[in-house]
This record gives sequence, C-alpha cells and structure tokens, in this order.
Amino acid sequence: MKIFILIIALILLPTVARAQCDGIQVVQEGPTLRLDHDASFNCAVYELQHTVVLSGDTLKVSEYAIADAWMDCYCPYRSNLAVDGLAAGDYVLVWGYGEQEAGGEPVEWFVCETTFTMNDPCGGGEMLLTTDAEGCGIIPTGVPGHEAQTWSALKARFD
Repeated sequence: MKIFILIIALILLPTVARAQCDGIQVVQEGPTLRLDHDASFNCAVYELQHTVVLSGDTLKVSEYAIADAWMDCYCPYRSNLAVDGLAAGDYVLVWGYGEQEAGGEPVEWFVCETTFTMNDPCGGGEMLLTTDAEGCGIIPTGVPGHEAQTWSALKARFD
C-alpha cells in the first residue's frame, strides 16, 4: 500500500507544481539549468529585467516587465534564463514577476514556488547567468537556440 501511495504522489506532485507555476518551465540540459517563462504582459512593455539570487538551496528569480505607459491590450512575452554553476542537489525555485512603469512599483506581483533537482554533471563554483527575452517588439538578446520571431508568429502563438 505504501508503494502505491508513493507512486501516486510521484505522478501527482509534478502536476501540482506545474499548476502553481503556470508558464514557468525548469529543465536541466547537462550542467545548465534552463528557466523559461511564457507570460502575458501589457503591450507597452519594452523590457524584461531579471534579478537572480542563490541563497542556500533557494534560487530566487525576480522578473520585472517594464512599460512606457499602460495600454488597453496584452500580448505574449517569453523569458529564457540559463543558469550554470549550480551544485548537484535539490533546490526550491521562487519566481516573482510583475509589470511596472519605468521607475515605479509593480502594479501586480505574482509568486511561483516549485522544486527541482540538479543531477550530475553540475558545477559547484560561481553561478553564471545568461538571459534572453522576446515579445511585442523586444528583440531577443541571443541565447543560442532561441531565434527571433515575427509579430505575426508571436500573435499566432498567443491566439
């Protein structure tokens, strides 16, 4: 009976984590941890800024969608973060994100919390971070494997 409950828990826990973190994907590719976030933000957002801090076994990501002003529309945005240098082990990802006008406070703030495991081979030294963002006129900054998309491709993906 205990084995049956454990199997059910292993099947349901990833589903629960995905539900809490809709649009956020965590994948290990060799020594690199890929963090992807698909979200809808105001059409006036021109930049996605990220702050990433590792504190013990908690990886904290803060994502700020910076807008010129507020428009009456929303469109898709995508953040891609590549983190290297994490040691093998179990971690907690806490991803907070929100929209704000330049120089202002976020109007809404959402927090996602989920767990992930880094397997060998991994780092153990200094954390290295590469970021990339796209959507509604943001030009991708060049993380390999993420080609620029046209507005019609973004819009089709959003519809």
